[in-house]
Amino acid sequence: STEAENMKKLELACIERCDATVVVSESEILSLKDLVTDGRVFYCPLIMEPQSSECSPKARRDLVFVGGFKHSPNVDAITYFVKHVMPLIRKKGHDIKLFVVGAAAPPEVKNLECDDIIVMGHVQNLNKFLSDKRVSVTPLRFGAGVKGKIASAMSAGLPTVATSTAIDGMGLSNNKNILISDDPENFAEH
Repeated sequence: STEAENMKKLELACIERCDATVVVSESEILSLKDLVTDGRVFYCPLIMEPQSSECSPKARRDLVFVGGFKHSPNVDAITYFVKHVMPLIRKKGHDIKLFVVGAAAPPEVKNLECDDIIVMGHVQNLNKFLSDKRVSVTPLRFGAGVKGKIASAMSAGLPTVATSTAIDGMGLSNNKNILISDDPENFAEH
């Protein structure tokens, strides 16, 4: 698209003007390999310290989605999840709530709120908020790059279910350190 091409040109122009560019995933290094050839791009992986929690795994409850809503993939992801995955979870008869965390929720996200979906907005202490949640969901259908939402959930010891798009550039493996599904039924099962 024209917007994507314009963004690419802008980003490459910024890289050319800088002394160094730091990226947080190996896939970003590979993407830039043929575009920036002077060796000024450096890889520094996103590292988050593990967080401790007083809450035992058995005492944890509910689902959480984290994402700033000025970023359109997050709006699409939570709307998709609520329309296509949450009904399948409800059908199983589980008493599970979904907490939607993130600043700048537009009306289409706020309007998803109901008895079992709570739109929180921004939370001051994300680590504390995540400490008693059972599963983090990251149903992104487009976008790229390392996701802070996944890194935050994993550092909180929170099992995460994500789409293949959501794990882009993170070096994660299905059934090893994350559960991955692009299918609503399988996502709900996870």
